[in-house]
Amino acid sequence: MQMVMFVIFIKKIKKNLSGVKNPLIFFAHDLILKPLYKELKNYDETDELLKLHGVEEELEENAEKLSRLEHFMSLGVLEPLIFSEEKYKLNAERKN
Repeated sequence: MQMVMFVIFIKKIKKNLSGVKNPLIFFAHDLILKPLYKELKNYDETDELLKLHGVEEELEENAEKLSRLEHFMSLGVLEPLIFSEEKYKLNAERKN
């Protein structure tokens, strides 16, 4: 008899816990999963790829300018002060 009462008691506990768990699941679903799903659904990676491509082009341009500066400096066409200033500007652009 005690075993039957124990099994009934366990079933009642499981039923009560499942009743408590369901509102928590719905709460988390509404609070976290739905907004995340909406954001991911609207996410467009083409914009990100275009931005990345633009940054890569700017870095390549910067490298070419630096190469030209060094070439002109090696030819003796540029003053050392101008070279230093321009190189500093290019390095600042690269870091941004």
